[in-house]
Amino acid sequence: MIKTTATIIVVEDEAGTRATLSGILEDSGYKVIGLERGADVLETMRRNSFDVIITDIRLPDVSGLEILELAKEKNPDVAVIMMTGYASVETAVEAVNQGAYAYFIKPVNPDEIKTTIANALKQRRLSVENKKLVESLQHSSKLLFKANGKLQTEITERKRREGELQEKNEQLDAQNEELQSLSQELIKQQQELIVKTGELEEVSRAKSDFLAHMSHDLRTPLNVIIGFSELMLDGVTGQLNGEQKQCLKDILGSGQHLLSLINDILDLSKIESGKMELKQRNITLRGIIDSLRSEIMPLLAKRKQSFEVDVEAGIPLVYADKAKIRQVLINLLSNSSKFTPDGGQLKIKVVTESNRCLVSAIDNGIGIRRENQEKIFEPFCQMDNPLGRKMGGTGLGLTIAKQIIERHGGQIWVESEYGKGSQFTFTLPLALIASL
Repeated sequence: MIKTTATIIVVEDEAGTRATLSGILEDSGYKVIGLERGADVLETMRRNSFDVIITDIRLPDVSGLEILELAKEKNPDVAVIMMTGYASVETAVEAVNQGAYAYFIKPVNPDEIKTTIANALKQRRLSVENKKLVESLQHSSKLLFKANGKLQTEITERKRREGELQEKNEQLDAQNEELQSLSQELIKQQQELIVKTGELEEVSRAKSDFLAHMSHDLRTPLNVIIGFSELMLDGVTGQLNGEQKQCLKDILGSGQHLLSLINDILDLSKIESGKMELKQRNITLRGIIDSLRSEIMPLLAKRKQSFEVDVEAGIPLVYADKAKIRQVLINLLSNSSKFTPDGGQLKIKVVTESNRCLVSAIDNGIGIRRENQEKIFEPFCQMDNPLGRKMGGTGLGLTIAKQIIERHGGQIWVESEYGKGSQFTFTLPLALIASL
C-alpha cells in the first residue's frame, strides 16, 4: 500500500462511480475529496491545496476541460486525469493538448489509475525539483558572474597594491637598517640602565641602613632630653618659674615630635628594606581596642571628642601581628582626631565579611577632597588645612599603616566626603579556629 499524503480531488456526478473510485484511492493511502458538481470543484480549489484532480469530462454544470484550465491556472504542476464513458479520439487529444496528464474510459481499471497517479506524482515531484535546480543554477550563475567581476577588480587592485608594496619594501629596507642601528644603541642603553638600576638599589639599601642607624642613634639622646624635661617639669630638680616651665614644655613637645618622626622614619626604612618582621598569631581585636581606649581617651578628652566602639558579636580571631595592628589603629585614630574639630565624634567598627575581618576608623571631621584620597597614602603627604597645620604630624602614619596591612595580605582604603568626615577601612585574614 502506498504511504503518501497527496491530496486527490475526484469529480464525478455518478455517486456510485465516485464512491468506488474514492474508496480505491483512500485504501492506497491518499487523502480524497469527492465532489459531485463542477461548481464545488472551483470553490474547493480556492480553499485547499491539491496534487491530482480526476474529473469526468462531462459534468452537468461545468465542463471537465474548464476544470482543467482553472486547475492549471492555480497550480501549473497539478496532474489532471480525465474520465468519460463516451470515448472519442478527438476529445482525448484536446484534453491532452490542454494539459491533461492522462485519459481513461469508464469503467476505470483500479491498477491502471493507481499506477498513473503514482507516475504523475513522481513526475510532479521531479518537475518541482528540476525547477528548483534550474533556479539554483541560475542564481549560482549570477553569483559566479558577479564574483568574476569582483575578482577582476581585485586582480587589478592587487597589481596596484603590489606596485605600492614593492615601493614600501624598499622604504622598509632603508628603515630596517636604521632600526638595527637604533636597536644596537638601545641594547647598549638597556645594559647601562641595568647597571644603574643595581647601583640605585644599592644606594636605596644604603639609605635605608643609614636612616635606620641614624634614627637609632638619635633616639637615645632624644629620650634623655625628653626624660630630663619631664623630671624638671615635675620639680625633681627644684622649683621653676613660669617662663622656665614654658621653655621646658616647648623642649618636651619638640623632642616628642622629633622622636615620633624618627620612629616613623625608622619603621618606613625597615619596611622598604624588607627587614620588618611580622610576628603573626591568632589574636582578638576586641582586646587591642579596649587597651587603646584607655590610652587614647585622655587625648580625646582634651578636645572634648567622643569615642565609640562597635564590635560585631562573636567576632572571630584574626591572624595578625598584635603590635603592628595596634600601631595601625593608633595611626588611624590619631589621624581622625587630628582632622576632627573639638567636640567631634570618633568610632571604631569591626565586622566580618566572608573569610576576612573589616576594621573601620570613622570620624565626622573635615573630610578629604576626592582628588587627594589617593595621595594620602604616599610618604610625607600633608593635606593643606588649618587643623593639620595646627596639630602637626610626620606625614608617614598612613604610609606605614598601608605597608603593614598589605604585608598581612589585607587592603586599606578611605571613603570620605569633604566637609562631612572620613572612614578608613582595612581588612585582616580570619584565624582558622572557632570564634570567641
